[in-house]
Amino acid sequence: MANITILLRHSGSWISVSDCTNYRIDGILLRETATYNDLVDGISTQLGINCSRKRMEIRYDGRQCNSDGNSK
Repeated sequence: MANITILLRHSGSWISVSDCTNYRIDGILLRETATYNDLVDGISTQLGINCSRKRMEIRYDGRQCNSDGNSK
């Protein structure tokens, strides 16, 4: 079973609907059969967010990146 790498851009400021600035990057690995709850659990664990006390907004950008981090 394969894993999926999820890159997390966080702690920045949104400057448009699809772009943010001054962010930090972290990552998580999920099974390709992971559920939405697995995604939320992985993100909250990696970023140290207690979802019972804080609201977490997840935005998805489906662009693929080259090895240098630039969009294809």
